[in-house]
Amino acid sequence: MATITRITNFKELIAILEETKVPHRYEAEPQVVEIQTGLPAGNLFVRWEKTLPYVQIIQPMVRNVPRERLAEIEHGICRANNFAPLPGFGFDYDKGFVYMRLVVPMYEEGMLTQSFNRQLRAAVQNAKEFTNAFVKVVEGAPGEQLVPLAIAENQPVKA
Repeated sequence: MATITRITNFKELIAILEETKVPHRYEAEPQVVEIQTGLPAGNLFVRWEKTLPYVQIIQPMVRNVPRERLAEIEHGICRANNFAPLPGFGFDYDKGFVYMRLVVPMYEEGMLTQSFNRQLRAAVQNAKEFTNAFVKVVEGAPGEQLVPLAIAENQPVKA
């Protein structure tokens, strides 16, 4: 059982990850931690903002989106954000990738460790549920079909 029950700062986040043996690496100065997720587009990034009471949780989903598919990806992002119970899909124009991002308020009282872990898992799960649909849009499917593609992708397989 973890000894830190409430996370209030970046050092405590690192301590809980080390205590629970979660594979990660971090940079202390920008207050960024990278947590292994096993997703094809990369690991989860957690950025503890220094001047704002927020923690950003960013899960890359699809990298190297060709410029000619950008309009369809943007269309798909809008559709997904209107549909998903947890919206937060976006596109990094400088690096050319689709991501899932959650911004979590982190006031001085902090957050229960268990609740923070749920935030991390929610971002990763949301990314998993939509990644293949975004890949199909990159490969040529219309952006307006992103939500039906995601729904079809996540249906249980019938035996």
